Amino acid sequence: MARVDSNRNLVAAIAYVPLISIFTSLAIFFVEKDDKYIRFHALQAILIYVCYLVISAVFSKLPLGSSLNGIIFLVFLAVWLFSMYKAWLGDIFKWPVIGDFAEKRIR
Repeated sequence: MARVDSNRNLVAAIAYVPLISIFTSLAIFFVEKDDKYIRFHALQAILIYVCYLVISAVFSKLPLGSSLNGIIFLVFLAVWLFSMYKAWLGDIFKWPVIGDFAEKRIR
């Protein structure tokens, strides 16, 4: 069940802001100590960004790397925006593997 608290949901959504999510999510994760909902979204945003960096670095070594990196960026942009939307609604949306990992670390 989604909990409606506009400030809480906004902070969770800010963690996913594309391209600066690593900075905002790290700040939110280390500042927020009590709210597990916000910490979950911050940690999931950190992990999504790390996955983006790793996948982008791996594909950049391939012959068509620059073309593939554009597609990879668009896919991750969709992931960030969808995650931001779900957090803003107050939903806990867990991405496969990353979401489970984040949830276990927050408990």
